[in-house]
Amino acid sequence: MKKFYQSVSLLPAPFIQIDVPGLWIRDYMPIKNSYDNLVGFYYQCKYLDEMGEPSFDVESIWTTYCDNVYHARIVADGSHFMEIDRHWLVSETVANENAIFPRSSLSEYLERLLGKEIIWIHPMPDDPFGHLDGILVSLGMNKVGTYSNLFYRNYLVKLKGTLISYGYEVIQFPVVFVDDGSLSATGLILNFATDARNIYLPIEEKESEAVNGLRFYLRKGVTWVKGVAPFLSLGGGLHCLTWEY
Repeated sequence: MKKFYQSVSLLPAPFIQIDVPGLWIRDYMPIKNSYDNLVGFYYQCKYLDEMGEPSFDVESIWTTYCDNVYHARIVADGSHFMEIDRHWLVSETVANENAIFPRSSLSEYLERLLGKEIIWIHPMPDDPFGHLDGILVSLGMNKVGTYSNLFYRNYLVKLKGTLISYGYEVIQFPVVFVDDGSLSATGLILNFATDARNIYLPIEEKESEAVNGLRFYLRKGVTWVKGVAPFLSLGGGLHCLTWEY
């Protein structure tokens, strides 16, 4: 049975709050590859030093909550990766973090590790973390969701073109601001949490185009979550605060 965890007490069951030293558990917990195996990474990303974030032993956390994690030999975090129907999307930040490896060798290694062909994706401009979960979501049936009205119009055009070139239909959602109106990759509506039945969103705009679109494509109900705004201002959304395997 799938287990759902959160680093703060925001979401109802089946999410369980766990005692961990960092809020953003999506970043340092392992991901499940296409073979259904857990893969963890060296959590020593450059942004941690740049932002003065303390380091901690992620492997001891892994062993507390999950078994048989394969430790990949590269620096990355879990939000640098997103599985879609026929591919894994991988942030260009992973290539920058592991520049000692030739791009071709790194791509080959990641495809063996993850179990599918990869597509390199440029993160949103001005995002120091290089994460994908604020700007993309897998909708299934060869559909990928992103935004229709960011300030970065040229970026969105290129992002959409990349996905279309690999045979995906791109569904675009209007931006719904969930904080004080400032634009950040982690403060947008696609950075949501989900379980088997529900999408958890930090806003209450029941009839908005974006919310209705998510409800339609994911075939799940919507639950509104209060108390998320302080975490958005720190640079993360509900997806960042949760992890499941």
